[in-house]
Amino acid sequence: MAEINHTYVEQLTEQTTSSTSFVDVTGAQIGSGSFVAGQKYLLVVRATNNQAVSNGAIRHQVIHGSTAFSSSEDYRTIPLNGTRNHYTWWTVWTAVSGEAITLQHLSVAGTSVGTDDICMLAMRLDADLAENTDWVFNENTTSTTLSSTYSTSNNASVTFTPGTAGHDWLVLSRCTVDTVSDTISYKTRIEHAGGSSEVTPEHIQEPGGGAGADNMLLCHARVYNLGAVSQTFNEEAAVSTTGTTEARLTSGIFALNLNKFKEHATQYTDGGIDLSATDYATEIATISITPSVAGDVVALGFAVYDVVAGGQTTVEKRRLQLDNTTDLPTTAVITYCDQNDARDQVPMQVFVMENLTAAAHTIDFDASTGAAAVGRAAIQRQLVAFTMELAGAPPTGVPNQLMLTGAGL
Repeated sequence: MAEINHTYVEQLTEQTTSSTSFVDVTGAQIGSGSFVAGQKYLLVVRATNNQAVSNGAIRHQVIHGSTAFSSSEDYRTIPLNGTRNHYTWWTVWTAVSGEAITLQHLSVAGTSVGTDDICMLAMRLDADLAENTDWVFNENTTSTTLSSTYSTSNNASVTFTPGTAGHDWLVLSRCTVDTVSDTISYKTRIEHAGGSSEVTPEHIQEPGGGAGADNMLLCHARVYNLGAVSQTFNEEAAVSTTGTTEARLTSGIFALNLNKFKEHATQYTDGGIDLSATDYATEIATISITPSVAGDVVALGFAVYDVVAGGQTTVEKRRLQLDNTTDLPTTAVITYCDQNDARDQVPMQVFVMENLTAAAHTIDFDASTGAAAVGRAAIQRQLVAFTMELAGAPPTGVPNQLMLTGAGL
């Protein structure tokens, strides 16, 4: 057995800039030497951002070489001074010779902005896994005017039939939305059909850019246990009210068979759990995983924060914790404020890779709110972890080249 080819980078020291043009975030790069030109990689980037003044704006994007991924740009206004919001993005990329993957940021107004808690993963898909059998990906970059009804117009969509019933599939979705109004809520969800019909998780968010300036990057993740029948997954988007021209610029969907990895663990709960006002006091999900050999393990926590009657002041905190002792990926207490309206249901997203021993480990997804209230809850809660160790040997004649940097805490 061997680990799948992967590279992981962390930058846990906040990097600041006041540049009004995009600049590289120091330490947030996967070097070109980690890639084989012409081969396909799953890229996942997660970070938190900070603005020194209330209602200041920060932008992020990811570049390959010197070219930005159009699906990666996120333009956010942070509602409250002293809080942060999140940046999460993923794609499947065919590597280009000499090109690195780099996270960039800028300050819209030239004030000091910061990016912290950065986790970047590149995992090669085509050496050990079969496209359209073990993983599937689709992206749609047609700009589409949104309506108040979820539709199938220009959605990223994948349809496949699993070869084995009962396997767990990790599904990622994303979209970028060009907002034009601060009084309209923008929505995205994963729509699933195949043995059952499901439309969660769902994300509802009002922008905070003053004049609808925000360009929002919205992502979701969920694990599905699938039968050996045709399965379809769509990223779908909508708005709460029509009347102006709100466009979804890009749409993406990706599915990965977790049973291709030696060990994995997953828990999903659609219903809500009210959050405590005590830091991280509410365990919203927990799993146990026992790697058969010491090695790297990816852990992802995704949930939706329902602010109910609150707005900007209903801040929240979230973390992953290993074996009830180690916070992942950092021990810093971070207060998030992604929401702007009582209707908002915003994602709580945490992603990390950790090198674990060959023993039983517990991973908890913990959260809290700034002001506890009935119904102010974490809903649609997903926690998943899987080893980089493969369930079987690489295909005959295909070398397994492990490239690894930044091996976690």
